[in-house]
Amino acid sequence: MKFPNILYFVFFALAACNESTSVEVEENQPEIVENLTTAEKIKRQVESQLSIPANETYSIEMHKDQFDQDGIQDAVILVNREQFAHNEAKRRGRYEKESNLGFTGNYNFLFYYDGATEKVSRPIQISSSAFSPLKINIANIQSNSFKDFTLDYRIMENCYRNFYTIFRGVPKLVFQWKIFELENPKKESAYFIEYAPGTYSSAKDILVYKGKLETPKPNDLLTDFSYSITKDETLEHLFFFNPNEGKYFTKND
Repeated sequence: MKFPNILYFVFFALAACNESTSVEVEENQPEIVENLTTAEKIKRQVESQLSIPANETYSIEMHKDQFDQDGIQDAVILVNREQFAHNEAKRRGRYEKESNLGFTGNYNFLFYYDGATEKVSRPIQISSSAFSPLKINIANIQSNSFKDFTLDYRIMENCYRNFYTIFRGVPKLVFQWKIFELENPKKESAYFIEYAPGTYSSAKDILVYKGKLETPKPNDLLTDFSYSITKDETLEHLFFFNPNEGKYFTKND
């Protein structure tokens, strides 16, 4: 008979079950919260949305003002990725060709930070030459109670200006015009832009005059350079804002 072996097995099993087991339970660790400034949060979101790697050198500008009617400070964020443009051209084996074209592409970006919601908008790509970061000018155009802004950007030898107002929490393009054209020495042109009281709505009219580029031109026009334009008394165009359409028109439109 094999009862003793069975009894021994039952006794061993019972003993094992009765043996006290000590389990060490870790206490809940407090969650680590990063104390980031608003600028640091914005920078992190920009890098995430554009997938900018840690080793890339790029420029970021934050221009604070009140860009809507809620009375809370907002910010326009401008990003330039010139180094990325150079690296991409080399990677594709097109560096010389892209250099001759001023590294024109989607390398300048506009973001908007809404101070009330603390949210950063999706990037707005402004196709332009990477060698020239966007140039901002902030002004009261739509209203005296908040600000609008313009952005100058280069496409090779030429310069253009976009006019933006904030609509439903994002920048809306309402007008654009050429500032100067230098690609053809025989047909160089420049324009001077100013504002006047609105003739159709409370938004200011945009007056486009013939102008003259006073700044000495560099030998290499595919570079970023400061420019100054003086006004000729010849008024070329007057544009008025139509609030129903949300953009500017002339009487001929």
